[in-house]
Amino acid sequence: MLRPYAILGAATALRDTWRARVAQVDLPYPAAAWGERRYHTTELMLPLPNALPAGHYTLGIGLYDPQTGQRITLDTPIPALTSQFGPEALTLTTLMVP
Repeated sequence: MLRPYAILGAATALRDTWRARVAQVDLPYPAAAWGERRYHTTELMLPLPNALPAGHYTLGIGLYDPQTGQRITLDTPIPALTSQFGPEALTLTTLMVP
């Protein structure tokens, strides 16, 4: 059982076809009021490199303990959602830059 967190770190990253991180942003995310089977939304800006090459990219997000840096493992019945980023992150979408 995870200890309750008042604040979690949320890391959002964009990876290229070779799984190299090309952009990332980290934010503190309030978690104290979260309930089981609830969802929360937020908007964030992900700064992209000026010379982002054409290709396919994957966007993912993960949560971590900001005090220790330890990633929070996700519990999902669909393993493919975590395949690009590992079991500590959720694949959100893929993008194509022409």
